[in-house]
Amino acid sequence: MRVDKQAAPVARPTHKRGQMKKAHNISLKKSPGIIKLESRLETSTAIALSLDRRVKSFRPQPMTIEMNTGRFFRSKEHLDSSFEGLRCKPRPYTPDFEATLETGTVLIESKHSWLIEKSPEILGYPSILQRFGVRLVLVDEAYFPEVFSQNIRLLHPYQSLRLSNAEKTRIISASASAATIGDLIEKQKIPQKLVLTAVANGFLHADLHTRRLACSTCISTQASSNSSLERLPL
Repeated sequence: MRVDKQAAPVARPTHKRGQMKKAHNISLKKSPGIIKLESRLETSTAIALSLDRRVKSFRPQPMTIEMNTGRFFRSKEHLDSSFEGLRCKPRPYTPDFEATLETGTVLIESKHSWLIEKSPEILGYPSILQRFGVRLVLVDEAYFPEVFSQNIRLLHPYQSLRLSNAEKTRIISASASAATIGDLIEKQKIPQKLVLTAVANGFLHADLHTRRLACSTCISTQASSNSSLERLPL
């Protein structure tokens, strides 16, 4: 079910697994409309995809795959109807996300380690799909330590903001004599909103993995590397 008509269609209903609670609703720059996600891990993955400059766009629950044949169906319901009356039983699988990169597309499955232990057959899905020319990566909570999750959640509202060329030039010039976010804000008089927008859009590099963003966070300009925003194995 889509939260709004602008969101991409999903291949199966989205809900909180095992709980009668509403799923997470979130609006992100690289996925149209408000999307519905099933867990905190999926939400962190979606935010990371949206912040990652390698990712052009992504969509949740993109299709259902029949694992015996590699056939794609627009929904699980469509797959089930295609097998009605047949003696063979399908093996449906709906990945959490499909991300479009400059180099092609990749499917992403976000699953907590305890769920992988409970259903270890998921570990074989990447190699199965690889035989059909489909790339799937598995993402568990190890990719999202608490500090990184907090930082990307802080940054994600700023990723939709745009910096003018003058603002970019001003920030890059000020960064030459500033070592921390506090230096930019207090000494160089760059508004905090612009600093966080620059980090969220990859014009400034900050360490997002070891400590929470603060005035003491070291920053630098980065010409070609956006590794601080590239957490996922894409």
